[in-house]
Amino acid sequence: MFQVFLGLTPFIGITIIGYLLGYIKIFDLQKAKIFNLFLFYIAVPALIIKLVAQNDIGEIDISQISSYFLMQLTSGIFAFLLTKNTFKRSIQESIIWALTVALSNHVILVLPIAEIFFTGSTLTQISGIILMDSVVLISIISFFLELTVKKKIRLLQFLKNLILNPMILAILIGLIIRTSNININETPFEYILQRLAACVMPVGLFAIGIILSFYSEKVFNKLTITISILKLIISPMILLIFGYTFFNLSNPIDITGALLVSVGPCGATSIVMCSAYNVSPQNIIKAIFISTIASIFTFLFTINLLDFLKSISKKSLNKSQTAEFLNNYAITLQDERNQGEVTYIFDEKNYKRYKDGKVVSEDGWRFTNLGKLRVFSGDIKLTWKFKLDKQNVIVIKTKFQPIGKEYPFRYQLKEKFFEQID
Repeated sequence: MFQVFLGLTPFIGITIIGYLLGYIKIFDLQKAKIFNLFLFYIAVPALIIKLVAQNDIGEIDISQISSYFLMQLTSGIFAFLLTKNTFKRSIQESIIWALTVALSNHVILVLPIAEIFFTGSTLTQISGIILMDSVVLISIISFFLELTVKKKIRLLQFLKNLILNPMILAILIGLIIRTSNININETPFEYILQRLAACVMPVGLFAIGIILSFYSEKVFNKLTITISILKLIISPMILLIFGYTFFNLSNPIDITGALLVSVGPCGATSIVMCSAYNVSPQNIIKAIFISTIASIFTFLFTINLLDFLKSISKKSLNKSQTAEFLNNYAITLQDERNQGEVTYIFDEKNYKRYKDGKVVSEDGWRFTNLGKLRVFSGDIKLTWKFKLDKQNVIVIKTKFQPIGKEYPFRYQLKEKFFEQID
């Protein structure tokens, strides 16, 4: 636990430095605004271009992203109703409070923390959430804010303004680079992106520290504490419930990226929205302050929890790992089809079951839109999940079965299997 805390100290330290330098008036709100403008127009778009152009978007876990989006909608709607009806805030401010809860500070804080403690798929899922938020969530919030101010929206003008948003432009540029197969690795362009992207965390936390130093009086009130609890404690619980209920994500390890984002602090983008729609940012900044400090403890708890669960859990293969596994290996198990121990050989769209060197049956298989392995046995649809450990098992469940059954299996290279039966 202490090692995890040491890994988080740079984030605490940079925020505190910004706070102290703001408190003694070396930096003021105007300078903090300049830092945020640099982030909004330069550094964050550079990071997004890098994420889109160099990450495998196909590896994004749809079930994990969907669980997170459902959590955002639920938490955001609840925050809107709570601030409007209980705390008697205006509609515009209540919408911004919804954004504050639904949007985590993932670019400035969550992603850099995840890069220290996690690799591979977790970072890909966090990147996917960042991209989704940049396009979907901010678009929805912007639309409703415009609707409350203007009553009637000119759709073309709204879409034009949306596309010209620096983050949306960055996504489009990244997609152009990716779809055009332009290799930016080890080029001056990649070097510039790396250096600009590296500024996001320190500059962002420093600016937050400065802003917080000007709103540090009477930080704790019913509104700011309630919002912080909703963001840091209730939202992760909602995420886990949705993941388990709708996507069979029973283990928090299966939803690591989304869980890390959910325990992050309130989104700082809401401060920009306050300026755009003449809403006082005072309480919102205080909620960001409380949630930013408290998130150190939620990160500490979550990272240690995930580490513990990994130590006692078998490793489940994701979609790409499963596809590679099926392509390379012959899989032998007793699958309760009354034929004893059989060996499965998967090709591009079909599989064959071998018994004593002879094919006893064959059928189809595919990946679902949510990345699950679907194996067909006549009219029966089976979902397979591989878990590799000291004892390798396949969790097999039918469509309406709430919990799958574990089947021990062994595997060998396909070439070796065919040499044996020949």
